[in-house]
Amino acid sequence: MESKERNTIIGVISFLIGIILMMFIIPFLVSFFSFPSLFITPYEFLFFNLFILANTLFLYGCFLIRPIRTLKGKEYLAKGTLIIGGVLIILPLIGAGYQIFVYLQYLSMMFVLMEIIPFIILLIPGVALFIHGWFLHQKPRTENID
Repeated sequence: MESKERNTIIGVISFLIGIILMMFIIPFLVSFFSFPSLFITPYEFLFFNLFILANTLFLYGCFLIRPIRTLKGKEYLAKGTLIIGGVLIILPLIGAGYQIFVYLQYLSMMFVLMEIIPFIILLIPGVALFIHGWFLHQKPRTENID
């Protein structure tokens, strides 16, 4: 299997996973933000981060199916990847810190650690995306159009 066919298959799968995640996460976000409260819960950070991750998967699939070939486009893609990776790193850290701050007063440390595991897991795609964007930013190159 050639790399172009492999990238197309991976792109379609990523595209579909992104759409499915968005369809499941949007009702939670609407319910959270339709009833405004004084405090933001940590779960709002979690679902907002999942929504950004679903959009990233959606766009990743689009760019694998139809890759960017110009040097300027690759520079924009690298900067956008760095920014989204940074957001996907910062949001779970804020959510985990908020969760520790709020729940450590009432629960033991073991329960708090179990509550922040989803935030720690969501750090992994953010770090991977930031590293990928860093390497894209280091050496942008163009492909030959066949």
